[in-house]
Amino acid sequence: MNKLALTIILPLFLFSCQTQQFVTANEGSNEIKRQDKFDHFFVSVIGQEVVTNAAEVCKGSEKVAKIERSNTFLNWFVGFLSSGIYTPQQSRVYCNK
Repeated sequence: MNKLALTIILPLFLFSCQTQQFVTANEGSNEIKRQDKFDHFFVSVIGQEVVTNAAEVCKGSEKVAKIERSNTFLNWFVGFLSSGIYTPQQSRVYCNK
């Protein structure tokens, strides 16, 4: 395979970022970010979970606007430096005012 093509295509697979959003019916323009934290995982998140109680963060389930989980470049870079042993992810909870 052409080395130039491999040099261009390979980083696209290595430097991928992802975001998952869970939007409630209460989403609106008055939302504010209440919680933004790193969730700590090891060995590529295999068989692990973190539970975030969004209703508790927003002080009521009717005030939850959306929940977001993402894997940013910073998360990827930390995982790269630790050879995939430590693989954090970002989680955010947005609440209505």
